[in-house]
Amino acid sequence: MPWDSDLPTVVARHRKTPHGNRAAFILANLLPKQKTYMAPPFEVEKILLLEDSRLLASTLKREMEKHISCQVTTVATFQEAKSLVHQPAHGFTLAVLDLTLPDATQEEIVEFFRGLSIPCIVMTSRFDEALREYVFAKGVIDFVLKDGPASLEYLFSLLMRLHRNREVQILIVDDSRSAREHMKRLLHKHHFQVLEAQDGVEALSILNQHDTINLVVTDYTMPNMDGYELTRQIRQKWGKDQLAVLGISSVGAHVLSARFLKIGANDFLGKPFLEEEFTCRVTRNVENLERIRALEEAAVRDVLTGLHNRRFLRDVGTQMFSSVQRGKLTLCAAILDVDFFKKVNDTYGHDAGDAVLRTMGGILRRHFSNKDIVARAGGEEFCILVANQPESALQQLFENLRTIIQKTTITHQGVAIPITVSIGVSIHKTDTLDELINQADAALYTAKQNGRNRVIFHTPEAPTSKESTT
Repeated sequence: MPWDSDLPTVVARHRKTPHGNRAAFILANLLPKQKTYMAPPFEVEKILLLEDSRLLASTLKREMEKHISCQVTTVATFQEAKSLVHQPAHGFTLAVLDLTLPDATQEEIVEFFRGLSIPCIVMTSRFDEALREYVFAKGVIDFVLKDGPASLEYLFSLLMRLHRNREVQILIVDDSRSAREHMKRLLHKHHFQVLEAQDGVEALSILNQHDTINLVVTDYTMPNMDGYELTRQIRQKWGKDQLAVLGISSVGAHVLSARFLKIGANDFLGKPFLEEEFTCRVTRNVENLERIRALEEAAVRDVLTGLHNRRFLRDVGTQMFSSVQRGKLTLCAAILDVDFFKKVNDTYGHDAGDAVLRTMGGILRRHFSNKDIVARAGGEEFCILVANQPESALQQLFENLRTIIQKTTITHQGVAIPITVSIGVSIHKTDTLDELINQADAALYTAKQNGRNRVIFHTPEAPTSKESTT
């Protein structure tokens, strides 16, 4: 099949915080003297695409910008590329290079971009072992063969992987500094964040400090604590679906492979290894974790609104409430209900009702922090848990939310649909999470009885209105 044929569909990237880690993140950001290391943000990629086929260049540009957060600049000749990158503020973070050009040799192209320290992916219609060794020796990230749509699929997958890798932390554990430097160079080439330890004891200390590490790459033979014992201790605290372990060794590889896997490693690689095999194994383990986390996240998300569902509310809310009982948190529960939602469905149709709920999901995501739990409890009802906020701040928080929603008009098929909400809030100590939520539900009922479009705070004596404007 020709290189310029129709492109296959490329699955968009996903990286969601897993259910279990989400609970840990919430609690770690609420409880005193606990910290969570967060990966630094990264800017939009600026990619230079050097390709002399205008059809292919336009196709690649369109698909790259469609699937990846990037800006692609296309050039057709080596001279155009040189003129662009010689500009002081070019800002290119990656180059995708066709090696078959009329105005330059393969060596000229690779050497030029290597001299500029711009990471490169090369594309070629000809491949042999000598070329492979040459491009990897020059620090090229990877090569893509121009032999059909599957190659495009691989290129887009690689680009998305490089983009996501900026958020992925890997811990290298090896007592050899040169070995660590070699693996670190390979991982940095693929944009991974890298931490280092020289033995198992130091590795465990780093793991306890940084709860965002995705993968541990550990050698077997080390002083103080070897890789086998490190893997055993890792599995006492972290499961395979939380933290991947890749064992490596040049000693007794066949026997050690079985031992590492039986003790809990996800994978094993013997030394010496090819660069491609190392990065493929690393990538495979990272992607397996991402798939598991995506499935876990899907299980606790409401499809329509994108908010968490009742299962997540119950599981994580219970963990938060146990901290309340130990005196480490204060907790507020709120129940929010869209006023006259049945009338929206009956008048405008269920598609309009879905549009209202999607809009509500967006408003609630923006209004509350990632330390709060916001869940769709069912139908047009939502439940929110907010920790460690004084009553005055909570009054303002929920009144502002009510006002924002009242001022929001949803347009569905050219028809404006105004919406309001009633909110019941409970801030008083209870024996169980259910009691706290039931108090908020009782306050919501009072808000409905008193005319809707208001916030009611539950008190032990009687609910009180914080807003009575309908």
